[in-house]
Amino acid sequence: MATAAHRARTVTDRHGPSGTGLARTDHPRTDLSPADRARIDRARRLDNLAVRDQATALLCVPVAFWLCIGAWAVGYAETQKGGQAYLNESVVGVLLLFLALSRFLRPLRQLFASAGIALLGAWLIVSPFLWNYGEPPNAAVGAPRLEWATGAIVLILGLVGSLWARSARRYGYRPG
Repeated sequence: MATAAHRARTVTDRHGPSGTGLARTDHPRTDLSPADRARIDRARRLDNLAVRDQATALLCVPVAFWLCIGAWAVGYAETQKGGQAYLNESVVGVLLLFLALSRFLRPLRQLFASAGIALLGAWLIVSPFLWNYGEPPNAAVGAPRLEWATGAIVLILGLVGSLWARSARRYGYRPG
C-alpha cells in the first residue's frame, strides 16, 4: 500500500520538483532492477569513453595543421631537401586530419582510424632516416626534430585512441 508521501516522492522523482520536468539526480533510484542498473552503468562508461575518444581526435587536428605549416615556421621549406620533407609532412598532415575527423564523428567505431593515426606517428619518426634530408647547405636542418617530436605526439594520440576503442569493446560495445 503506497502512502501519500511515497506517491509524492515518486512523482517528484519522475517529473522533477514542482513538475518542472527536471529529474532529480541527487539520490540513487531504487525502482531499477539490477539488470537496468548494469545497462545504465555500461552506457555511462561508453559515453565517457566516447567523449575521451573525441577529445583525443580533436587534439590531432592542431597537430595536423602544424604539420602543414611547420616547415615554413621552422624555415626549412625553401631548401632542396626541405621541399621533400615538407611534402612528406603535408601528406601526413592531410591524412591525419581526415582520420581525426573520422574518429571525432564516429567515436569508438573507428579502431582502424586510431591504428592509422598511430602508424602515421611511427612514419613521422622513421621518415627522416629513410628520406635522408641532406647535408648543409641543402639540408632541411629542422626537419628531423620537427618530425620526431610531432611523430611521438601523433603516435601517443593514436595508441590512446586505440586503447579507448578496445576498452569500449570490453564493455560489450560493437560498432553498428
